[in-house]
Amino acid sequence: MHPSLFVSIRYVRCLADALPARDKPGLASLLRAARINRASLSSAEAFITPRQLDDLLLIARERTGRSDVGLELGLRIPATAHEALGLAAMSAPSVDAALRVVERHYPLISGLYKMVYTRGGSGGTIRFLAACALNSETRLMHADILVGSFHAQLSRPLAAALSPVTMTFGAERPRHARRYFEMAPGGIEFLPDMPDLVRIFLPNADLDKRPAMANVQTFRRAERTCRQQLVRLQARNSWRGWTEDWIRSVEYASPNLKAAAAAGNCSTRTLDRRLREEGTSFRKVVAEVRHQQAMEWLGEGHARVSDVAARLGYNEVSNFSRAFRRATGKSPRCARTRS
Repeated sequence: MHPSLFVSIRYVRCLADALPARDKPGLASLLRAARINRASLSSAEAFITPRQLDDLLLIARERTGRSDVGLELGLRIPATAHEALGLAAMSAPSVDAALRVVERHYPLISGLYKMVYTRGGSGGTIRFLAACALNSETRLMHADILVGSFHAQLSRPLAAALSPVTMTFGAERPRHARRYFEMAPGGIEFLPDMPDLVRIFLPNADLDKRPAMANVQTFRRAERTCRQQLVRLQARNSWRGWTEDWIRSVEYASPNLKAAAAAGNCSTRTLDRRLREEGTSFRKVVAEVRHQQAMEWLGEGHARVSDVAARLGYNEVSNFSRAFRRATGKSPRCARTRS
């Protein structure tokens, strides 16, 4: 599985919020059934695969008896879940600018879908397409996620100002179709042969509207961060790249293969094999990343050697000093002084 198709664990947390109260105690068994390690919920860099997401959605639908589980998940995804990109969208000078910045940086949200935004004539069309083959049983559920999140992040906050939204689904009319009409009173259409998961149309008058949190300075800062994150994401499209990012997220603890595999929702054997296929090993990546971090933090000049050792997960400063000397031929204190 190519890392670009990974789904961030933060969206799984949103699914937990979407479950009815009576089903929340069964969350642990739900995650187990989908082969998702519960410990991964607390890791910033953790992810699940498209197959695990599909299994999670299907099992949740079966256990709750609800066909609109995907829609509930989408409605529980706040703009803040998208981090810098969510901030850029909320602070954009217009709805049009918000849609354009999201389209440019959409891989930061998910590699599972593609967003295409075009404007012309009487308004703009937002198209969501699958970036990979989707399970026919979950195709509509994916469309529901997209529609629910669009409504939660744009339509609902601007409900008093927006004209009636229209939507077209590339699927048969589902049992919960009435819920769509509540979100898009402008009209709903179901076209099973349409390749898009869903299309949403907004008139020009809405695209020119100014969001309540619009702020040019904030928007520019957030957009700059999004560009940097996208470059980093595109550069890390390998298991080694993901492992490096995960290691960097671990401070005041020693990175280990078991914890990394849990964050990647795979076995230690699988992660080890994938890294070997890329010509490296977990131990080697840890050594390289920790050395880079040590040089970076010592190079700042103001950090104490003991503080750097603690951030890198060493219980004893002497152990860090020996490891640093083996790697560089000099002491951490010397490296800090020379910087």
